[in-house]
Amino acid sequence: MNLKRIALIAYAVAEHIIFYFTIIPFVIRTGIAYHLRQEFLKDVRYGSKERNLVDIYRPALGSQAAPVVVFVHGGAWTSGDKRHYCLLGEALRARGIVAVIANYTLYPNGHIEDMLEDCNQLLWWTLNHIEEHGGDWKRIWLMGHSAGAHIIMQYLVAKARYSAYHSVLHLGASPYCDALHTDALDSPLPAGFIGLSGVYDIVDHFEHESKRAVENISAMKPAMHGPENFASHSPTLLLQTKFCPMKRRLPRLHLFHGLIDKTVPFSSSEKLFAAVRDAGHDEVHLRKFDTVGHADMIFEMMESHRPHHQRLIGEVIDIVPPSGETWHPPYPGVGRNL
Repeated sequence: MNLKRIALIAYAVAEHIIFYFTIIPFVIRTGIAYHLRQEFLKDVRYGSKERNLVDIYRPALGSQAAPVVVFVHGGAWTSGDKRHYCLLGEALRARGIVAVIANYTLYPNGHIEDMLEDCNQLLWWTLNHIEEHGGDWKRIWLMGHSAGAHIIMQYLVAKARYSAYHSVLHLGASPYCDALHTDALDSPLPAGFIGLSGVYDIVDHFEHESKRAVENISAMKPAMHGPENFASHSPTLLLQTKFCPMKRRLPRLHLFHGLIDKTVPFSSSEKLFAAVRDAGHDEVHLRKFDTVGHADMIFEMMESHRPHHQRLIGEVIDIVPPSGETWHPPYPGVGRNL
């Protein structure tokens, strides 16, 4: 190992140590809020696996069902917990949105296919049960940060490619969807997706991690079953193959990314945006944030005293208004399994 690589690893480790020290006050505030507040439901089960649990933050009951945001956390496919995001749930609840904050299977207890199955179970459960919690099943938005954004987007692209492969070419299962069962791929789409600083090209991101000398520290490589499977778990690359048009096979997409993000470069969202447009899907929007870093993207949404809080949470509210249009299935035959 050369001196440059040793220095890069030392720098990366130091960065993580400093980061964890700086968020101690936030962790304390979040822990107090999670354990003391009673305005939400904890540990509601959406599937049979150990971590298939959600917390539900519901606004005061109104005359109409509220829109829903289902949030999937980041953490490099190996860490994170719904408890850490209780302030996000509170921020959305205060603005008239039902927030569903989810846990899911993490590496090494599972791999990407387990995470995709959890994503499918989560969407199905929400479609079938959110009315019990004041939510509108026709206005469910999926939102993910970092690795969570990757999992959701991979799930949506797998479904879209399966639909195109099956309906346009009249063939059976798509070779690009091996990680999901056919019943998962036939399930309904959400109203839309909000991706926060997401990893959308695993090949590119591995190269980025290698330049930082953290590619063997990160759980991404084993979670994806090694480099030989990186391309098949990269939504951007799957869309770039121009296999079939994606128009009306994806939901509305809103990609948020900070221009000073060093963990996941802005180019990740920029390239996905271009790939989606080139694949024929027009309902995709890229939102740039000049002075927002990787962790900032989610931390700033959670606490009102932070400088970018109003803009970031305001952008989400603009996308998911507390009242307004309802969602219509993107193609015939899609509905709930009631």
